[in-house]
Amino acid sequence: RNPQNLQDVRQLSKLINTSADVYVATGFTQVVFPKTPIIQVVHDLIFMSHPQWNPTVHDFEVTYGKGFVKTIKRFLVPMLKILLHGYHGRWREALNGSPVTEVFVLGASYAVLRAKALIAVSLTTQEDLLKYYDITQPVRTLYPILEKNGAKSYFSRDSKDLIILYIANFEPRKNHRMAFEAITSLPEHIRSRTKLILLGKVSYESHRQQFMEQFNRFKEHIHIDCYNG
Repeated sequence: RNPQNLQDVRQLSKLINTSADVYVATGFTQVVFPKTPIIQVVHDLIFMSHPQWNPTVHDFEVTYGKGFVKTIKRFLVPMLKILLHGYHGRWREALNGSPVTEVFVLGASYAVLRAKALIAVSLTTQEDLLKYYDITQPVRTLYPILEKNGAKSYFSRDSKDLIILYIANFEPRKNHRMAFEAITSLPEHIRSRTKLILLGKVSYESHRQQFMEQFNRFKEHIHIDCYNG
């Protein structure tokens, strides 16, 4: 699980150092300080490009407890600032004084700048990396791959509807809106036979209304079911 206090951070850092030659890090929320070389997977940099979508301090207190917020303020942010002293780049423009935003931005920057190699999940993310950082290490980009003509087989005359299951908490970084827009843009004969099922829970109360407004607006045009796990 993601570290939620100083002890967790130290234990995970120690575990990585004592059990691995290389650490593939899949998320920035795992703010750790191992000496082991890191290959960093970057899913998005939305907390930099859209800082207004970031969780609030109150969100973090409700979700993780006030003790974790104190750890961020007293240990994680100051430590990351020390480690990143001397590094410059557009990522610093996203620092806005909120300890939550700063731990996201500083944690991501520390991971990116010390990584031996970077994996971006899309061209957009790769472009954002090059926009915010002076990258010298290699960046590999992953693409979703479909078999040739595989998509057409879903919609033969005798086929059933296509059901898409999306498991992710309801928060801006999970980009449900993009999924809604993608399905909305499909041709009508495909869109009418496509059903999107969302499974997750509300991570941060400050975003509940925003998500529900988008959900209700797009539900008028596409088939969506939502289950709060």
